[in-house]
Amino acid sequence: MRTYVIAIVGLDGAGKTTQARALAEALRAAGHDATSVHPSNDLIALVPGGERIKRRLVGWLHRPTLASRATRRLLMVLLGYPFALLSIVLARYRYRGRIVVFDRYRYQFLHDCYGPLAPALVHTLPSPDRTIRLTADPGTLRGRTSGRDSERPREYYRAGRRFHDRLGAELGWETVRTDRSVERVGERVFDAVAGSGTPIEHAAGDGPLTDR
Repeated sequence: MRTYVIAIVGLDGAGKTTQARALAEALRAAGHDATSVHPSNDLIALVPGGERIKRRLVGWLHRPTLASRATRRLLMVLLGYPFALLSIVLARYRYRGRIVVFDRYRYQFLHDCYGPLAPALVHTLPSPDRTIRLTADPGTLRGRTSGRDSERPREYYRAGRRFHDRLGAELGWETVRTDRSVERVGERVFDAVAGSGTPIEHAAGDGPLTDR
């Protein structure tokens, strides 16, 4: 079986991690070899002491000083795209031959780094086989976040929504609203990728998921 990639995308607070894990679990229960992955965490795990280095770097970069803000912005511009690409390629390679459910696909990260240039960069990334966008009203999303994420202005969410609207239309994403129960959202997500008529329905036979 070839690798089959499902990307769960959306803004902070949309429930990506919850639904990516739930989808992978549901696919395994249905008899598929599936796993969920957070791409940047996999990349950081390869670096000795990577998590500790990450915490220190993030803490320093988010200090409320002009130098820290300027450095953070420079690093995002210089390293954002290489980091996003490498984390995705690594995860796809590491879990090759399986159904891989990505807990985010670095789209919003690229938008944070590059603003209006992000859509063009998105088109250069390896394409998922299926993308599910989770969305809700900006107020709902902000209410689900904590820490620094909860301090982001409403315009951040409005801009992110416009960005995802554009990409979803261009790339044919399935959209699932998450302003309902976690279980109901999970059912909608599963139906979108493994329900009747979808490629995963044929995974055990000679459909699109199986190499000949």
